[in-house]
Amino acid sequence: MSTTTTTTTRRTRSRDKAVDHWWFEFNHVPIGYWPGSLFKNMANKANLIQWGGQVWNSFPGGRHTSTQMGSGHYPIEGIRKAAYVDGCFYNNLANELVTPFNSPTRASKPTCYDIANLFDSDGPGVGFFYGGPGGVNCDARM
Repeated sequence: MSTTTTTTTRRTRSRDKAVDHWWFEFNHVPIGYWPGSLFKNMANKANLIQWGGQVWNSFPGGRHTSTQMGSGHYPIEGIRKAAYVDGCFYNNLANELVTPFNSPTRASKPTCYDIANLFDSDGPGVGFFYGGPGGVNCDARM
């Protein structure tokens, strides 16, 4: 007999207009905030929202870094293998939850690291699988 346990987490970012801080919460527990002074160009709204991963590549010896992204598996490998982000949404100016739709996905080095198309989340928002093994010869993979 096997048992599956599903855990739903909620990550939120919100602006406290009274003190001008942008708060980050995890499962309704405040984790920390960024002072509003860091985001003067945002005023009351954002013009762009991005979710994703990044690997620093200094091209050691003129080759791609050996660093993996996420779990080290490509997104096509899916659940139990590939890393994923779930529950991507944002609050509009009326403080309503909005699910991104028709959002493009892009990988700058898909032979090293890639991203899958968005999928519907179990909770609010959408999710995506991402990552890859990287490696000094990943640019040569085709």
